[in-house]
Parts: sequence; structure tokens; C-alpha cells
Amino acid sequence: MERKTRIAKPIETILKRITKISCESPKLEFVGLIQHFNKENLIGCFHELDGKKAVGIDKVSKEEYAVNLESNIEDLICRMKALKYYPAPVREVKIPKGNGKYRHLGISNIQDL
Repeated sequence: MERKTRIAKPIETILKRITKISCESPKLEFVGLIQHFNKENLIGCFHELDGKKAVGIDKVSKEEYAVNLESNIEDLICRMKALKYYPAPVREVKIPKGNGKYRHLGISNIQDL
């Protein structure tokens, strides 16, 4: 009997589908989304991040996070599955505009707490 390996869909495809369903049915509540996030998907997302951006409140750069990338991602997944993943505060920077006012910019951490 031949066994077929199930190929995981890329997270981008999954998120596009969730976005489409959400737009079509704005009152729909999603449950059980954690199953769509796995080590390979999160590592892929990490590599897509721009490493030149400013660091968040935790002062951890993309380069520093990458040193222990696999263990960081595994820890993140464990916290997400245990419902112990919380968004960290966002560092706020005020950028001056030409008219004397400011534009507020939120800078997130590489990983939340």
C-alpha cells in the first residue's frame, strides 16, 4: 500500500483564504486557527521580514533572533498552543511632518512575549 505524504499549504495561501472568508462574512468567528501555524511556516515568515527595520521595545534585532531561530520558533509555537502568547507593547515614534504636526509610527518586536 503506497502512502501519500500530505503537503502543507503555504501560510500565505491559508491567510489569503481566511482573509477572503472574513471579508465575505464579517460576523463569522474563527476558531482553531493555530493548526495552520507550524515551524516551517513561521520560519518562512521570519525570513521574509526586512532586517533593516528599527527594533521594538525588546531591542532584539532580526539578526539576534536568528541566532537561535529554531528554538525561538519552537518556543513560540508551544506558547501559542498553550494560549500563553500575548502581543507585546509597541514602541511608538513620532515622525515630524512638514506642517509642524507629527505622524505616529508603531514599531513591533520581532516576536511578542
